[in-house]
Amino acid sequence: MNVHQFYFVRDDLESMNPGKMAAQVSHAAAMLAERGLCSGNSTFYDLYKSWMNQTTDNFGVAHTRAADPHDIFDMGADLDDDYESQLSAIINNATLEGAVPNIIDVTVTDPEYPLKDGRTVHHFPMQTVRAVMFDVDKHPTLGAAFQKMSYRHP
Repeated sequence: MNVHQFYFVRDDLESMNPGKMAAQVSHAAAMLAERGLCSGNSTFYDLYKSWMNQTTDNFGVAHTRAADPHDIFDMGADLDDDYESQLSAIINNATLEGAVPNIIDVTVTDPEYPLKDGRTVHHFPMQTVRAVMFDVDKHPTLGAAFQKMSYRHP
């Protein structure tokens, strides 16, 4: 298997500095691990173990991309021909229940994400990252679409 992890981080939050981005991606990685190794789903387990076995240090290929939240969290994206705006539709179509059982898809909702308003910091539940893990050889269109997305820092 040629398993990759893709992390899509919100790029619209001024407070999403590199440290917060790393923390949010870490949360998503933990969710992927839990879903892969502890859910009792043997397909997910095999997928995750295959990813871990790509190196002797128990990790594999991971991609991180910044993305508009409307494109990754079903917030009413205006779908056009670019990859970013089609991201949510691509993921959702690929992970419909029963349609593709070998894709792990998780969304991080930070229960107290800090948003700064002048000198005041408010804490709100906030979706921050969507992560997807799959065998790119079994889903070449999905893998190609995600890999063509250009990296841009939030």
